[in-house]
Amino acid sequence: MKVAIILVLALLSSCAGALSQGLEGPLASAGENRPELVKVLVHYWQSGDSQKYQAARFLIENMPGQGFAELVFFDGDGNEVSYEALDYADYKEARAAFESLEKEKGSIDYKKKRFDSDLQTVSADFLIQHIDAAFSAWRELPWAAEMSWDTFREHILPYRGSNEPLGLWRTEWRERIAGDILAMSDASQPKEAAALINKEAGRLVRFREIFYLHPTDQGYDEMLKRGSGRCEDMSNMITFGMRANAVAVGQDYTPAWATRDNNHAWTALLGPDGRGDAPLSTIAAKIYRKMFSIQPDAPTLHKGPGEELPGWLRSTHFTDVTDEYMSAHTFDFPLIEAPNPEHVFASLAVFNGGRWVGLAVGRVNHDSMMARFEQIGGRICYLPGYVRSGNIVPANAPFLLRQDGTRHILDGGAGTCAVAMTTLRPEHGDADTQSNYPELKVQSGKTYELFFWDGEWQSHGRKESGDKPVVFEELPINRLYWLVEDGSRKLERIFTVENGKPRYW
Repeated sequence: MKVAIILVLALLSSCAGALSQGLEGPLASAGENRPELVKVLVHYWQSGDSQKYQAARFLIENMPGQGFAELVFFDGDGNEVSYEALDYADYKEARAAFESLEKEKGSIDYKKKRFDSDLQTVSADFLIQHIDAAFSAWRELPWAAEMSWDTFREHILPYRGSNEPLGLWRTEWRERIAGDILAMSDASQPKEAAALINKEAGRLVRFREIFYLHPTDQGYDEMLKRGSGRCEDMSNMITFGMRANAVAVGQDYTPAWATRDNNHAWTALLGPDGRGDAPLSTIAAKIYRKMFSIQPDAPTLHKGPGEELPGWLRSTHFTDVTDEYMSAHTFDFPLIEAPNPEHVFASLAVFNGGRWVGLAVGRVNHDSMMARFEQIGGRICYLPGYVRSGNIVPANAPFLLRQDGTRHILDGGAGTCAVAMTTLRPEHGDADTQSNYPELKVQSGKTYELFFWDGEWQSHGRKESGDKPVVFEELPINRLYWLVEDGSRKLERIFTVENGKPRYW
């Protein structure tokens, strides 16, 4: 076996240009798995198919950062918490068990427990099967005839959707719709094929709320077995079907909705220009697209020493596509609190799930004490700041970014105001469940606490609700407010006051 590996390595090294700088780093990081990756390169070099050889190089060169991630729950002291949502009958039961654990152990959140790097685990046979099947679909299916090489590499060739366990899904997915393809009215256009795949994927995997509490992405076989998942799983299943049948889609996501809690992931059919979009069920501040290739402008490649970024932006495999969905804005914003001298970025956060969630960064001009934020969605309230120990530390007061791009800073002023409260949250749609959630009303006999933002949430007092609206007076004006029911999950929405009434954000 050792002799065979040495011969393979020697053959690869003899191939002119085969070990360019782009391959040397990934192959070195592969460790004991290096011979498996080398076998793939040699296989396609000897085959004489230059496109397949370049495809293998593309996958290996961009493999750093790709892998299976197991996410589990930890308490605030860093201790793993034994909890598996799928052990419970439904979301309600699983949520009750989760909240019981939080009462016992304090705040619980999921973190990465294990990461199996593709460089160190993927086999030659696995990659060769995926590459051959991807080329078969691209070269044989009629709607892919005009697809560019760049689109194929980025959106058809990749063998994984996110950080799920790896699987061989291409052959099965082609067989799933082979009969339907024969009945297509126009086989030259991918739109009809995409509709067939979407329909079949919806039959295979349906949304189930309990998977909100199961953060590890499911693999192909797991999804087939369970028949349900969260939006990330469903997006992956659709993507598997599209790639297996040479239909180019973008895997798009928003890290946090801007005017409600939670996040979302979905697929967008890409046009000949590589652009695409899909309907949004609510307001988004940022839309990103997963990419297999390492993106040279990824903020994590340019941050300063010791600088933290919002968790969503630590990857090197995404690109900003906000402007494909909306008229986005670019602007400079003042920073009252100075960043560390060696740091490069400030962050923008939206209020989501009872906390500020960072989802965008802008380069800091240390001389002018301004940060430039690009492609930012409007009709949203933002908090500018920095990420420290995983939390957003304010750099200025919250501000409203209006639809026309103008900004209003909520930094107080002279005088007071009053507000009468009958609701805590407006009606909103849910992209996962495809349903509308009614407004959350103030209920008689419940106790509510009103907060206003002044560098942090400050209490303005607590009141018990009766039959009439809850009225709070002598509020500091031009601030951001938040009314929270005692004992709630803190999913109430933030608001400003306009003519004595709340305007939710």
